[in-house]
Amino acid sequence: MINEAMANGYVNETKLGLALAFGGVGQAPGVGDTIANVCQVIDTIDNLRGALKEALNYGSEGLLWLKMKQVGFGILQIVTEPGPGLDFQADVLQMTLEQMTYNLEILRGLHELKLALRRIPQRSIRLSPRLYMLTGFKYNYPAGIEVSPDAQTRHSYETPLASIAFTAPTVLGRHVPFQVIGELPVGPDSGAYPIADRLGGQKRGDVYYLPVDLTYWAESDASTGDGVLEGCGRYRTASSSSRVLNWDATCRRGTQMLRVRLRNGETTLALPVVNRYMNQVTELRLPGVPDTGLSLSVGETRGGLRVIGASPHLEERFWPDLTRHPQCLDMAIGHPNVARLERGIEAAVTGLSSGVSTLKLLLGGSASDPAIKDISREIPVQVEAALLPELHKTTRIEGLFTGHHMVRRQDGTLALIGIVPPTIRVPELLFPPPGTPCVTIRTLWSGRNFEYAGKCSTPSPANCDVRVTGTLSPSGAVLETATFTGTSVFPGYQPPRQVIQEFTVRNLPFHSHPETGACRGARFFLTGPSVKDHVSAVRCSTPGETYVSTDWDKTSPRPSLEVRFVCPQ
Repeated sequence: MINEAMANGYVNETKLGLALAFGGVGQAPGVGDTIANVCQVIDTIDNLRGALKEALNYGSEGLLWLKMKQVGFGILQIVTEPGPGLDFQADVLQMTLEQMTYNLEILRGLHELKLALRRIPQRSIRLSPRLYMLTGFKYNYPAGIEVSPDAQTRHSYETPLASIAFTAPTVLGRHVPFQVIGELPVGPDSGAYPIADRLGGQKRGDVYYLPVDLTYWAESDASTGDGVLEGCGRYRTASSSSRVLNWDATCRRGTQMLRVRLRNGETTLALPVVNRYMNQVTELRLPGVPDTGLSLSVGETRGGLRVIGASPHLEERFWPDLTRHPQCLDMAIGHPNVARLERGIEAAVTGLSSGVSTLKLLLGGSASDPAIKDISREIPVQVEAALLPELHKTTRIEGLFTGHHMVRRQDGTLALIGIVPPTIRVPELLFPPPGTPCVTIRTLWSGRNFEYAGKCSTPSPANCDVRVTGTLSPSGAVLETATFTGTSVFPGYQPPRQVIQEFTVRNLPFHSHPETGACRGARFFLTGPSVKDHVSAVRCSTPGETYVSTDWDKTSPRPSLEVRFVCPQ
């Protein structure tokens, strides 16, 4: 602030106005010269008094000789007043000299202030420093910061802060910059006293208080309470000269009394910082994870896990995602030999060996407010042996896609897919239908890729060829894709009647498996409206009927999608 003031130019507007006014009056002969001379005599006497004061306070090393020149030019103005032209030149020289002296006096006062500030650490002057949020275009504060002013307290800089509250997770991880502003007392005995008001000083009693930026004096973070803001030490050392104090907003709950210690031994007045939205969190949720917990196979990784801080007091859009914030949320696996936890923007759990473990979550409470308690949760983690080697032993596959599958007939009417051929049960697509004798022609596995094909006999004079191809995830815990195709031929027609029905399954999760001797099959299953996100390419090709759509709202029971790998009988 002082450096900025020293870079400015200053004009004694009062003296300049008087000089211009009486200089103009002095151009009028007679009376004008008399009035101008009276003014110049008074001004010269005032300059003489100023020179004597300068000599007493600073001696000959100050501005004494300039002030004596002012007195000399004042006498010259009086002598040359009757002479047109000469008096004008004398007036101009005197005005120039006075403004120069005025500027030098101000610069000297500012220099004295700088010297006083440098001596403060060794002196007893108290600056009453306070923290203020930094202003300026460089810092765009995120939404979610609420500032409360302290209107009851006077400060020469601006209204102090009473408290700061975080109201939304948009502040998480963002820089929150501050500066330290103190008040330098300037008494009547200071050379800067006459210009203190021009420097923004606030007068209380007979003392001016000047706002002084003390940020570069910040030596250490002296905050107490909860670490709502942290990391100041990452951005500066005890000897830093930066005029910015940076903290990072965290998700820690509670209230922090923010303060810094200065090099002169003073500490800023404590500023309460309240993490209001985190204080209102009451529950930890994992979207997409059922209450029963996580079920994995050995080698399988369940990624995309997020821990959300839920609260009935906040809109859901303000519920914070805490997954990548270890400073406030602890995450750990109960038995690390069963599963492994990886944590980043999202979390992932990988099955290591068969067994049962837990995913433990802990959101810490407040160290300063006993009412804000820890919130903990444990999620079961079940790890099974890898599925893929067992699935290679299966010899049969069944698919069930429940829904109202609509066709349009030749007459334009809509209807459910009819019982044609009789191997298809309405309103389900099932390959093969229950009780239908089928012969597996081939079962081919190539790593994760498979193909099952076979023939099924029906009570009617028709045969149904069934073929299923697809791919499993590396662990066998997700059916990435499977296409079911059933082709029935009715020989009693000329030409023979052919009916084709088909659907494709995508990303169907493992559900359970039965034990059958040494072979273990597997069931992949989903139910409810989400089924429509996992099935596509539904087709029905029947003479006289065209497949239209699958209706999800009228199914009874609820829509379901199931694929079973069957062990040999």
